[in-house]
Amino acid sequence: MRERLKLDDFINVEKSKVTGISRQPSPIRIIRDQKQLENVEYFNCLSSMITNDATCAREINPGLP
Repeated sequence: MRERLKLDDFINVEKSKVTGISRQPSPIRIIRDQKQLENVEYFNCLSSMITNDATCAREINPGLP
């Protein structure tokens, strides 16, 4: 009998981070396995910097000469 895999089986609390995008940023509280996911101010997505205050003020240096 095959066991169904759930999304919960793939979430690693130590590696996962969250951010809420809003003009008035505030921490998001997501708890998994009695551990809270880390809140971050920004993250890199497809060479764009996504910030929690809904701005694009930061630039990414790709490290190319």
